[in-house]
Amino acid sequence: MAGNKHTSNQPSKAEPTFEAIQVMVVDDDVICLSIVAGMLKTCQYQVVTVKSAEDALVTLRSRSNFFHLIIMDVHMPVMNGFELQNQVYREFNIPIV
Repeated sequence: MAGNKHTSNQPSKAEPTFEAIQVMVVDDDVICLSIVAGMLKTCQYQVVTVKSAEDALVTLRSRSNFFHLIIMDVHMPVMNGFELQNQVYREFNIPIV
């Protein structure tokens, strides 16, 4: 079509860019936290890191509808990753890896 200026290499306005995707990384191991966050930032994701499940819930509650994805460790003290996952599913609509 002659009037269509949208080409295949131009992102649609409905498609989010990587720079717009907000990811929370939760891990009590600061080395793992740093490595995962660094890898995501290299790919241009916006990353927020937290060191505990409790801090993750506080951050999620204070930034409602901010995060698009949560990447978390399973083995954490006090509240483990499975317990955090259950709480996130009860309160938020955010995918978890």
